[in-house]
Amino acid sequence: MTFLGSVLPGARAARAPLVVGGLLLLAAWIPFGDAGWFAHPTSGPVHRLSEGYVDLSAPLQAAVVGVVAYILGTVVVAAELKAAGWWLRTAWVVELRPWIEPRWTALAVTNTDLIARHDLLIEKDDRKRTLGTIFGPKDKAHRARTAVCQDEWRLIRVGLVAKSPKMFAELERLESEGDLRFAIGPPLGLVGVGAAAVTGDPRMAFLVLFLSACVAGACLAAGLRTATEAEELMVDLIRAEVVELPLLRDAAATP
Repeated sequence: MTFLGSVLPGARAARAPLVVGGLLLLAAWIPFGDAGWFAHPTSGPVHRLSEGYVDLSAPLQAAVVGVVAYILGTVVVAAELKAAGWWLRTAWVVELRPWIEPRWTALAVTNTDLIARHDLLIEKDDRKRTLGTIFGPKDKAHRARTAVCQDEWRLIRVGLVAKSPKMFAELERLESEGDLRFAIGPPLGLVGVGAAAVTGDPRMAFLVLFLSACVAGACLAAGLRTATEAEELMVDLIRAEVVELPLLRDAAATP
């Protein structure tokens, strides 16, 4: 059980880059693989690398493709999550506002840094999380609020590791599933674009594009839903006092 507990988080972390990188390689290979874009040059370093790859055994070739896919996927997943960062790990505070306020008032906090942190954390954000608002807009004030919400989330996770490893494992699973579903949406759409590009029949190409767009949108929606489940779990754990809200803990410890 201890072995699985230590291995599974690493496997989940590697899963999204591998899948995304593999889908991107597939999206490039479908339209260009047989069109000479990947034809081996006759000389130079690329030629030597190509010849070396051909000489490898099938398992080693698969390993090379996996490494390339992982590196590519790591960059793309990081860019996706960075671009949509305000959208993730922030909505949970909305559910906690009525719970936070009476406890905050009872502490009679005078520390200006904590007051500023509190004000940013509970600041009302009227924008709803929908597929149409994934990537913006991001003004300075909103970036500051997002940073406070996500910092608070990370601190809660750290506390949860010690307080309830089982609940942390469930939270980590939901986060990983949500990030994976969110990350594979755009690459799946690109696979559909590549498949449509090599389809001779325009009607069939349109159908392929339509289906790929539906699948990509469904993945994004599923990612949002799973991320919301993770946030709902975090709210329940805080309300049940399984783990402390770092803001209130720091306020109580500050004279």
